[in-house]
Amino acid sequence: MSCEGVLFWIEHHPGLASWVQAVGSIGAIVGAFAISSGQNRRQGRLAKRTAIDRFDAYCAVIKNAVESAESVSGLARDKAAYFEFRSVWEKYLGESFKTSLEAAKAILVHDLADYKLVVYYSGLMGSIYKMHYEVEKYMAATPSPDATSKAYDDLKQLSSLINFDWIQFQERAELKRIRMKR
Repeated sequence: MSCEGVLFWIEHHPGLASWVQAVGSIGAIVGAFAISSGQNRRQGRLAKRTAIDRFDAYCAVIKNAVESAESVSGLARDKAAYFEFRSVWEKYLGESFKTSLEAAKAILVHDLADYKLVVYYSGLMGSIYKMHYEVEKYMAATPSPDATSKAYDDLKQLSSLINFDWIQFQERAELKRIRMKR
């Protein structure tokens, strides 16, 4: 059939143009719906990925604070001489510990969006702050074997609390990560 034949047929059937226009309009609506649906799915995946990345970043910041606390308590566990502890604290650990603590403090707790994560985070932060306070108090005191022994005992005890809360936090964070990926 030639193009002239189709045009002749369309001219002699005026209702056909309305049908062609209606079918074209329906096709345009279906196409627009399909495109917007695809964009919504893409946006949803992007939002989910962003939330997971943000949560992973929070966990990394908290892990850094825990590892800094572990470095401090490691000196206590190894029974470092008081002058060695003071030297390491003043040259490196003091600022590193403080920086990691401040970074962890900046986490918006409501973004954790899980009651147990908030509880474990609060326990971690409380113990890490207490550890920082105990070290600063020790550094301000006159060095003595008794003061060193007491400070080390306090640091080891705080380290145990931090480790307990950290293990619980990690387990709960993994469950949250699994839920977020669904």
